Amino acid sequence: MAFTLLNKPLESLIKKEHWTHYHRYLEVCNIWKNVVTNNTLTNTSILSINQNIVYITTSSSGWSQELSFQKYSLLKKINQQLSDNPIDKLHFSSAKWSGKKISCSNLSEQKKKCFFSHNDSYEFDKKIITEKNQTPQEAFTGWTKVIKKRLKSFSVCPQCKRPASLHELERWSKCYLCIR
Repeated sequence: MAFTLLNKPLESLIKKEHWTHYHRYLEVCNIWKNVVTNNTLTNTSILSINQNIVYITTSSSGWSQELSFQKYSLLKKINQQLSDNPIDKLHFSSAKWSGKKISCSNLSEQKKKCFFSHNDSYEFDKKIITEKNQTPQEAFTGWTKVIKKRLKSFSVCPQCKRPASLHELERWSKCYLCIR
């Protein structure tokens, strides 16, 4: 039996339509890793590419919403790096995320990475529990204590000097009121 070089059979396989789709998928996946932040990468996964539409699953509907607002800038960045045949559309959905299981041991780690979880400001305060026999004034006083405690953990917007979450300031350098 004579030895033959693998180049020719492999080249013919790679040229087949099935493999070109796979290479395109790999190319888009590699570009996606370079275009988005590590936090976004943790909460997204590219499912498929069909008719120049990239289907991306997200860990939550909030991530789908957030990324849909960034759709055009992401699409532009991806198409700039693609070798040929630009992508027409990005489709985000949390429907098929169930395939990515999060183990209990790294659940707290995932919560820390999530853009939408503000551990420092929105965590449930166990010390203040609403009782059934509270008067409206007592409930209001308890609520204001919780709000004041949350505001202490916030940073200050450099433009208007109002309390703003650290995530807002990192992302936009000002609070949501100043962005308007």
